[in-house]
Amino acid sequence: MIDDVKNEMEELISKYTDWWRSRPNFDKWKDKKIHDEYGKDSVINTIKHYVPDLSNKRILDLGCGMGGMSVAFILNNIRNVISIDLNVDYCKITKLRGLKYGLQMNIVNGVAEFIPLKDNSIDVVIMSEVIEHVDDPELVLNEINRILRLDGKVFITVVNKYTIKDPHYHMFFINWLPKNIAEMYIKLRKKDKKYDFKDRQKLSEMHYFTFSEFEKLANKYGFEVIDIF
Repeated sequence: MIDDVKNEMEELISKYTDWWRSRPNFDKWKDKKIHDEYGKDSVINTIKHYVPDLSNKRILDLGCGMGGMSVAFILNNIRNVISIDLNVDYCKITKLRGLKYGLQMNIVNGVAEFIPLKDNSIDVVIMSEVIEHVDDPELVLNEINRILRLDGKVFITVVNKYTIKDPHYHMFFINWLPKNIAEMYIKLRKKDKKYDFKDRQKLSEMHYFTFSEFEKLANKYGFEVIDIF
């Protein structure tokens, strides 16, 4: 039974990885996707530093992807976790990842711009490697503000507009170029993403920010921003 679950999960993951076999360290990268619940202790410990009683909080893993963080929380006895993702297959992978451990995951197929949760119902929001891919970052922040309790916390990763090595295309200084030239260069190097991921994946479509830009945007929706990494 467990082997069947693992095989089904790995088959679905292959759908989203095997098209990119030209990627550096492909086997290691794919293995990390398969075992995505591993190695999350440092992230969880960082969150616990700001929210010590995490096990008593209601957590939203917004844009949960393949479910590694959601499952890691539950394996660390932090069980009140809701997982939301736009991609139906990612929701299935999250479910299967949980089933490997006999866990019934609380998964919702939805978008970050319209979160199907009540006002003031969440204590902690995790949004890792997501905001650059959404349609409308402002609407997302407004929605998070709506569902978050008054003393709630949001842990969010934001890609630096002027990062030296782009985290999505693994190319140096590519995002410093004008968008049309960057896209041409990505195609020339045959690094363009040919798979339909359901979200924004083209460099020219993604939302990158400087720290001050994101801080200003977050402040607009009532958030105080602290750089913890």
